Amino acid sequence: MGSMPTVLPTDASSPSIHRVPVRPVEWKHLALMLSFLGLKFYVFETLISAPSTILEPNTYQNWNSNDDFARAIVLIALKESEHDGLEEKKTAESVYRAVKN
Repeated sequence: MGSMPTVLPTDASSPSIHRVPVRPVEWKHLALMLSFLGLKFYVFETLISAPSTILEPNTYQNWNSNDDFARAIVLIALKESEHDGLEEKKTAESVYRAVKN
């Protein structure tokens, strides 16, 4: 008879991914990052409005994905204590306006 196999820790008992604290970003740096990603106008200026879900369903899906990504970047840039009420905001621009007011 052989020896018993060694039990390795699993993600359930010892997660392999650890949370990394995010340092709050200054708005000018955030704007630069969003600009590089092509998402600046989803947050700071209303030059890009949501396309029609009926006339342009694929374009709407892409717009929605980009806006969700921009919204996530803004939320990540904030301190966790500043998140109250922001998760319910539907667009990146509405999150930004709520924080700036």
